[in-house]
Amino acid sequence: MNKIRLILPNNGVILDLQKGEHLYFLGGPIRGANDWQAKAIKMLSKKDPGCYIVCPCRYNDTHKLYRYHLPATKAKNSTDNVLEFPNQTMWERYYLAMAAHFGSIVFWIPCEDKNNPRKKEDGPYARDTYGELGRWSVRNALQMNPQSEYMSVNLVVGVKKKFPGLSVIQKNFDADHGKIFPIYPSLEETINQAIQLATQE
Repeated sequence: MNKIRLILPNNGVILDLQKGEHLYFLGGPIRGANDWQAKAIKMLSKKDPGCYIVCPCRYNDTHKLYRYHLPATKAKNSTDNVLEFPNQTMWERYYLAMAAHFGSIVFWIPCEDKNNPRKKEDGPYARDTYGELGRWSVRNALQMNPQSEYMSVNLVVGVKKKFPGLSVIQKNFDADHGKIFPIYPSLEETINQAIQLATQE
């Protein structure tokens, strides 16, 4: 397997990205989603070797990919972390913004796993993803306006065809952008487009 540079919650890893290095943030449902992130991590590391991947899953040492996670950056001659986050939401916002400009935000929304669905106490499936999609759809649409102060955003969205909320997601993205926004039907197509965006000069 190619070298994987994985950033997991809530490790504050300071990145000094060099030319040709990219950062990908994996956005989408976690609970009940059958760990699609592990597949995406393998695809990204194979297709864009040496890239950094931010995964919001709380993998522990029992997960096969945990050994690839980068430790939090430490200040020289200190035990204090340079980057500290009060919670996972702030950690996600930091790396989402970074990936938007130095790689790609990759949203993938599979259908809920029938054999291992979310627990009732976890709330509706993909509930946090809807808010993130809305926020980044608007940010992406704003940057297309020549008068906008926003920097360009690399955003790719993929949704499984049978996902029950697909038509609403499509309508909202189309309305935000004033045209048909491409939503990819497979994880591989979504990853390929994310890499294309990240690597374009």
